[in-house]
Amino acid sequence: MEEEKSQLFSQLVNTGLIDIQKYKNDIVTYYLFHMNEINPEGVIQNILDNDEALKNKKTKKRVYKNKKQIQKEKIRRIRENDKKRQAAIEKKLQENVNRKKSEIIDYQKKELAN
Repeated sequence: MEEEKSQLFSQLVNTGLIDIQKYKNDIVTYYLFHMNEINPEGVIQNILDNDEALKNKKTKKRVYKNKKQIQKEKIRRIRENDKKRQAAIEKKLQENVNRKKSEIIDYQKKELAN
């Protein structure tokens, strides 16, 4: 790398004699400076493909939303919360109605028994 012999560099990297993970940054940097002289085959191509895949994953995760989308999501969340609260209130009311009915029926049975 110091003598800038690109052909020798490419052959050395592809032999597997050096630790690719340890020197990955150096290999990529040298390749980027001498990319017109080096054919990215074998190990170098694998490194470049893996880096490209990582970059794609990072960019896919970032989804920018405009104000309209943010407002729609907020409205949707508010409506869902309102439905949940309404269902809870209806359930409590129904339980109260059922309890009152049962109390009335019990009272009527006692009065009829007397």
